[in-house]
Amino acid sequence: SNNIEDNVKVADISAEMTSNIDGQYVKTGDTIEYTIKIKNNAENSLKNLSLEDTIPSNLSVEKVIIDGEENDELKGENKLIISLDTKEKSESLIKIITVVNYSEARDEAETITNSASVKFTGKEIAKTAEITYIIVADDDNNGNNGGNNGQDNKVNNSDIATGNKAISGIAWYDENSDGKKD
Repeated sequence: SNNIEDNVKVADISAEMTSNIDGQYVKTGDTIEYTIKIKNNAENSLKNLSLEDTIPSNLSVEKVIIDGEENDELKGENKLIISLDTKEKSESLIKIITVVNYSEARDEAETITNSASVKFTGKEIAKTAEITYIIVADDDNNGNNGGNNGQDNKVNNSDIATGNKAISGIAWYDENSDGKKD
């Protein structure tokens, strides 16, 4: 009889993204730095991994640093696809340094989110949590904030970006409307 042997590699990957501005207000010209840590938790090395991140169009990519080496080919790209080969029980660190672009049309604050995913042979195996921040309105030529004469960007002090409010507790669907979690 024929004997066929197939080696299956386990892809146990974790991905984490942090930023210097998560949940904060930013303005035109501010630098936003994303740090993505990809960890191979498997007992074998993995090839054909790719990190994919679509940087919001409100940002310009200034630098991409992969494991301490700057990659000039990715500068200016907003759709990043980075090929990675990882050894067993190893970690890769990718830094993406961006700058907030000016927009004449930005007359109100904008909430922006970003997340990245790791794919192995084309299939998503890990995804980072979202990083959220708020871009304030741009000044017009007269020094007014977005043309609204210095008003408050149409956001209030209880906004998530201030970091001083929390939502906690348990929510459930009360199917029989008796007010009890059953």
